[in-house]
Amino acid sequence: MRWLHLVLLAGCRQALGLEPPTRAPPVDAPIDTSVPMDAPLLVGCDANDGRLVACFDFEGDATNHSGTMLGVASTVTGFVPGVLGQAVQLEQLDSIRINETVALDVAQVTLEAWIQIPQLPGISARMGVIDNDSQYGLFVLGSGELYCTAGGALTAGTVAVGRWVHLACTFDGATETSYIDGSAVGALAMATPLSTTGTSGSAIGGNSPSGDPLIGDMDVVRIYDVARSAAQICSDAGRAACP
Repeated sequence: MRWLHLVLLAGCRQALGLEPPTRAPPVDAPIDTSVPMDAPLLVGCDANDGRLVACFDFEGDATNHSGTMLGVASTVTGFVPGVLGQAVQLEQLDSIRINETVALDVAQVTLEAWIQIPQLPGISARMGVIDNDSQYGLFVLGSGELYCTAGGALTAGTVAVGRWVHLACTFDGATETSYIDGSAVGALAMATPLSTTGTSGSAIGGNSPSGDPLIGDMDVVRIYDVARSAAQICSDAGRAACP
């Protein structure tokens, strides 16, 4: 009778909420699909990276946060949630310009940016992502193709609309390679060195000296004076598993 009394007493305490019920471990618990399996590993501007000559992470301003001194003129005022903190919201008349500087006259280059555009430009138009006058650039064409001009004209891949997309273009002095979301989508072998004769500076979210505005959101824009590796581009795109 004494043992029966103890068992009944324990059951009553659980029923009254005085003790938590004993739970069996879940069997075949469903996977939370709201959390991506390929979790982003994003980083912002690193002022200590000596190869990073320009970097804009748009945390409430359009200031260059690389370790390089650049003259930047901006008319942007809109900021929205981005892939890492805040992002800049670009309208038709917005402008971000970098004054002409020898710091951007490079023999090798990597251009990188996150963009989110609501729609493509007209079929005969284009949107400028990064452009250094007559030297190198990164554009989205009206067809949706990514267009790189770093030592040659490379058109490849398709840029999605309505979501964040990571775009990149590299030139190592011999080969130009373009990337979308961390994956190579095109390559062009050449021997044409990058020109250093541009005099109109650079544009972020447009063409230099003018035109081809990007209408949408932009985040973490980088210009390096070296061709980043495929693994580095993949990592910059937030991929958890890279070659």
